[in-house]
Amino acid sequence: MRRPAVPLPLARTALVLVAALAVGCAAGEDRSPEPDPAGTAQDGGAPSDGQDDQMTSLRDALVAAGEEGRAALLDDEATRIAELDASFLASFDLLQVTAPTSGAPALFHVAFDGSEAIVVTGRPEAFDALLARDGGAVDDEPSAIAAARAYVETTRPSDRFGRVVETAADVRLRGSLDDDERAAAVNQLESLVGGPRVVAEEGQRYTVELTYLDGDVLERRQVTVGDGGPVQVDTEVLAEGLPVPVSL
Repeated sequence: MRRPAVPLPLARTALVLVAALAVGCAAGEDRSPEPDPAGTAQDGGAPSDGQDDQMTSLRDALVAAGEEGRAALLDDEATRIAELDASFLASFDLLQVTAPTSGAPALFHVAFDGSEAIVVTGRPEAFDALLARDGGAVDDEPSAIAAARAYVETTRPSDRFGRVVETAADVRLRGSLDDDERAAAVNQLESLVGGPRVVAEEGQRYTVELTYLDGDVLERRQVTVGDGGPVQVDTEVLAEGLPVPVSL
């Protein structure tokens, strides 16, 4: 559910289509050149023997899940796997896979327990299935925040960049802004962007309020997680046309 936006008094960002987008979307992977969830991935650098083994196991699991296109990305030695914060999960890890391509890097998110792979990119219902299958507990504020953040950042559509932001400094502005435009943008963002807030609901449920940057649109998302049902999201648009570099 979207509520009316408060327009930002700055020019709307031009959205640039990456030439390889059509190929990437067909395979379901993200080709956004922006880094995915900032501050959440643990980058392992060059792959170790252990990560090579993980890639092999993950590739096999993706093939078994009918994800042959994504599995093929793991054949490239330059492909990297980073582990995201999944403290709310008991048996699965939540992984970010980034593979080089002729255009922007291909990126997708997958939950993996060593034998089973569940791709969640662009699939909110798969994230709900993951929570049910894993059996982990969202039973306090830290686990609720981790689950809510992982949900909005990993289930986003593969053709649009998005991330949780907690301060105005988390929003990268276009380098072409002059001093007055940059100051106006920063002031506006400082009045809108905030860290996570949690409200405990009935029945071991939590509603987590996050500020989310969806392309050039700033949103407030209230994400309800925990026992008793699927993840629910209520979205309020805070500002549109932010002067940020955005590529699809």
